[in-house]
Amino acid sequence: MKPQSKQKSKKTLSPNEFDALVSSGESLDGHVDWDKAVKIVNVSLPVWMVQGLDKEAQRLNIDRQAVIKTWLAERLDQKDSQKKEAV
Repeated sequence: MKPQSKQKSKKTLSPNEFDALVSSGESLDGHVDWDKAVKIVNVSLPVWMVQGLDKEAQRLNIDRQAVIKTWLAERLDQKDSQKKEAV
């Protein structure tokens, strides 16, 4: 279930151009690929879960965030596949 952009490649804006657009109140839709936007989410986990994530991260030689992202992506892909099979 990975987002796929259906829009054409966006023109790269300089920081000054971007700031000017934001300040003017103009829509950023023509300049920002919202499918690639990142949202930061804070999640409170019990200590045993964090320890398990850290153990897996160490085993894979990646950081905890990469483990979480990988596992979530796998689960979402699995759910998406199950939905498609049911149709």
